[in-house]
Amino acid sequence: MPTTAGTAHTSRIRHELARLDGQVPFRAVHDWHARTVVPILVEASARGDEGAGLQEAVGQLHARALAGERIDAAVWTAALEPALREVYRRAYPYAEAHATASANAHAYAMANDYGAAVAHALAGARAFAAADPAA
Repeated sequence: MPTTAGTAHTSRIRHELARLDGQVPFRAVHDWHARTVVPILVEASARGDEGAGLQEAVGQLHARALAGERIDAAVWTAALEPALREVYRRAYPYAEAHATASANAHAYAMANDYGAAVAHALAGARAFAAADPAA
């Protein structure tokens, strides 16, 4: 988005937020997610695995909420957690992070005379920690 278009868009958003006194109705949030965010995530996730289905499930919840249905927090959590994990998995370069962390840990260990065996073990542990969001 060009700077002038981005500035104009930001200005419109700020104007509307001021008009609403900062209180954005959930209807607007559900509409935005159902019609804009989820279709982008479905398209980005449609690569032969379950990612697109996870995003579509969230989109269906937003559509239901937009239609006025009250969705229980447990239902939101059950749909959002795997969908957001999928977004994170696709956004984070695990292989690159693993290779970089491994190389850096190995170089550190060798530069500090830990020896090859310790360097190898340290490289594996650091690489695992850097590339695994659950670690």
